[in-house]
Amino acid sequence: MKNLAQSINLMLNPWVLPSLCLLLIFTSYPSIFPFSETYLLMMLGVIFTFSALLPIISIFTLYTSRIIKNYRLEIGTDRMIAMLITTVYYAILTFLVIDKIGAMLLISAIVIAFALATAFVTMLAPFYSACPSSTSAGAVLGTLFAVNLLFEEYNLLLPIAVGILMTGSLISIRLYLNQQTLNETVVGFSIGFFTCLFTVFYFG
Repeated sequence: MKNLAQSINLMLNPWVLPSLCLLLIFTSYPSIFPFSETYLLMMLGVIFTFSALLPIISIFTLYTSRIIKNYRLEIGTDRMIAMLITTVYYAILTFLVIDKIGAMLLISAIVIAFALATAFVTMLAPFYSACPSSTSAGAVLGTLFAVNLLFEEYNLLLPIAVGILMTGSLISIRLYLNQQTLNETVVGFSIGFFTCLFTVFYFG
């Protein structure tokens, strides 16, 4: 049971969740985005590269160099370093999406929202260890609710249901593995949810 929980925890890590969120929206309601499938896949690839692939490679490199002691980031200082690296990549991604690629406003708002949520957790890290995984899970739900409010003609019930199931499972696993306290998961979830809900709703 514990091995299964650890496997799910690794798969639903905070770096993969933003891309999963966009993939849910793209595949469920592609008509929201007035672009070709090729363009959407290209955007998803860019976002995945900077929000997941590069941070994971950088963190693994630091782990093999023994700068980070535990690849599961169970130590507070390790998590802080990982979130700082992720924030830097999000800053680069935000610049690329807005200035270089010229993505539509909704995609830009989603990227900015995730970047802000990550930055808030990073700034909080020296004082309080909010759970990065629950932050990303909350960010996914906040984004889905905001998109549902923006596009009332579409019913995002299925993606939202998937998001709620994923969030509940992830938070339960973090608590089961004793990797975070209940307060840390609640604080992390609240930061992600409300940051993305308001940012995407008002700027999307």
